[in-house]
Amino acid sequence: MPMIAALVAAGCRGASADSTTSVAPLRPTEAQVCRGFGDKLLEGVTIDPWKGRADYLELREEPAFFGGYPTDAGAARPAAKTLGKRGVACAGATDKARCMTALRAIHAGSGFSERSAGNGMAPTRFVTYLIANFGDRMELVESESDLRRMLAPLDTTSDVELVAGCGRMLATKTGWEITKIYTDDGSCFGGTRGWTRFAMSIDGAISAEEDHTVRRDATCISGRRPAGIVPCAATHGDEGGLVGFFVESAYLEAASVIAFERLADELTELGAPDDLVSRARRSRDDEVRHADVMTGLVRDLGGAPRPLDVAPPTRRSAFEIARENAVEGSIRETFGALLAHYQARTAESGAVRAAMRGIAEDETRHASLAWDVAAWLEPRLSASERKELDSARRDALVALAAAVIAEPSIELTRGAGVPPARAATQLLASLATVLEAA
Repeated sequence: MPMIAALVAAGCRGASADSTTSVAPLRPTEAQVCRGFGDKLLEGVTIDPWKGRADYLELREEPAFFGGYPTDAGAARPAAKTLGKRGVACAGATDKARCMTALRAIHAGSGFSERSAGNGMAPTRFVTYLIANFGDRMELVESESDLRRMLAPLDTTSDVELVAGCGRMLATKTGWEITKIYTDDGSCFGGTRGWTRFAMSIDGAISAEEDHTVRRDATCISGRRPAGIVPCAATHGDEGGLVGFFVESAYLEAASVIAFERLADELTELGAPDDLVSRARRSRDDEVRHADVMTGLVRDLGGAPRPLDVAPPTRRSAFEIARENAVEGSIRETFGALLAHYQARTAESGAVRAAMRGIAEDETRHASLAWDVAAWLEPRLSASERKELDSARRDALVALAAAVIAEPSIELTRGAGVPPARAATQLLASLATVLEAA
């Protein structure tokens, strides 16, 4: 369990609710998750030479909607937050005071990156935009197409990272393959989130777009999901809030019982070592206990657990078993262990902290089992199948990044210890970094 133990230790030390530490990016040929904005994000960014030398670059974010409606034109403008900057503002201006006034007065109603935060029918919408200062001239970049034109040619990883935002980038012979994350809601149950994948040439031309939507229950990371599971929120309603979070957690923990029972049976059929089979059955027993604990929390809060809905099992190939293990075990359970350790430290409720302490230790063992299953099973697959598993793991990281980038409600951060978006993305980046080094 050395890799898992090191990951848990590093992740739990590095992530906190008020942390501002940037996470080092991965190599451009590997998976890359959100590392947050900051001055380092602008290091190495190149501006189209036809536009001249920029004295100053600044990334800003500001709320564009309140209560679900556009900001009233007559109302006071919302405060903008500087996410990152490079250079000296107005360094080449003929009238520096006037230039600085113009810089401070800039606001944007749209951006090349957007996020929503808050729960309910009308979450607040935030937009991110770039300001480029050339002497007395200011240029405002509010769309992704304008950003690509501003940075063209996109020949550095810094350029592509600024365009890709949260997600990953993969160098190709003609440019880049970009995976870009989007999310529109901060609640556990609501909203659409996922990622868009496309090819981009160094001149910024886009082709081969495809869209992937993350399941609506993806924010609740609890246990290993079996094939054929019907999402709790999709079938049983959107209860929402703290009760809804634990309802869904209990649902997923119960589903994990089935997942580990199937894994144990399939490992037996494949002729796996007895140790792996017995650990899978022990994990099943752990999940029975987890489901009971979460159900108890649901009832303590006045809620009711939901009946589990999972399709009957079908006979699967070794590759299909390995793929589920790669996504649900190696990635989701490892990240689930990190989240559980975080919740065990930060939840306000003593009962929740105690529950998560036990679950965190169990999930750490489950994650270790997943990697040991992978170490035994994957060498028995073909080279092309192993390559597909690597891609599945990268996509699983991106899917998790899409799930955790949305800001959870205060109710969830306090009552359940769910990490804020910044801390969650740092935990996920710790996982990605360890995977790269493994």
